[in-house]
Amino acid sequence: MTRSSHTRNPAIGGGRRSGDASGAPCSASARFEDVPTAVNSSLGVFRYDRPSFERGWHYHPEAELTLILESSGRRLVGDHLGTFEAGDLVLLGPNLPHTWRNEAVLLPRGRRARSIYVHFRTAWLDETTVVLPELHEIRRLLTRAARGLCFAGSARDCAARELKRLPELAGLRRVLGFWELLQGLAEAGGGEPLSSAGFAPVLDELACARIRKIHRHVYEHFRSGIVHQDLARLAGLSPAALSKFFRRTTGRTLTEFINEVRVGAAARRLIDTTENVSEIAYASGFESLANFNSTFRHLKQMNPSRFRELHRKP
Repeated sequence: MTRSSHTRNPAIGGGRRSGDASGAPCSASARFEDVPTAVNSSLGVFRYDRPSFERGWHYHPEAELTLILESSGRRLVGDHLGTFEAGDLVLLGPNLPHTWRNEAVLLPRGRRARSIYVHFRTAWLDETTVVLPELHEIRRLLTRAARGLCFAGSARDCAARELKRLPELAGLRRVLGFWELLQGLAEAGGGEPLSSAGFAPVLDELACARIRKIHRHVYEHFRSGIVHQDLARLAGLSPAALSKFFRRTTGRTLTEFINEVRVGAAARRLIDTTENVSEIAYASGFESLANFNSTFRHLKQMNPSRFRELHRKP
């Protein structure tokens, strides 16, 4: 992979809307993203596989390590604007706004946007390094990642190999594998800073708290009916104001978010159980099989049966 070129993102720091080199709109106000975490897990390890990178300009309290497997385009991190291609490996500190975007001229027909990324909390490191000084180098690495770090050469290649193995690991093996990966990056040194040292994201703590309350309620009640009035009361807003607030803050409607949670739960049951599709649909909170099939196809680009078939192939 060639070293990515980069400039400072002109859309950051002002109240106006601007655009990147691809002509895509870029808002100066990043959207808060509440990262889902698995029960009894300190890491969120995810695969992204879609026609294009669709996540907007956003931030989250978790640090993130992202490896691009396929695709090319523009990478925005803080006030950095650069290009990426397959093999791009970037470590981001908490609350650093970012997004990856595809450009039509750089994305050949039939190619997909594919990546592996890990979300993880870092606050515990401050206390843990007192009793585990061996973590000091990782802590220094993550301090530097507050600006975003892009890796190249053998350090990137070694980390990429280990990162590709993570989805196949579970429990303590996954955790140890990931921290060993970070240790390797820390020992190798390097890592090109992306955002400028003076960049400070504008974050809305009240919006964060409201979104987390809404998300928690949806995660706990998506299998049954979710009443928008209950969500509005949790957020301290009227139902109409809640709808506007949620869309403005997260970039999608409440209904879209609830559907994403329900489809995600259904996808897990399709993989892990032998329940029939209609049982899974109703158990995931959908009121009809037709609505489930339509929503699932829209979000996963295939029907539930095909999804199950692909994930059960040896």
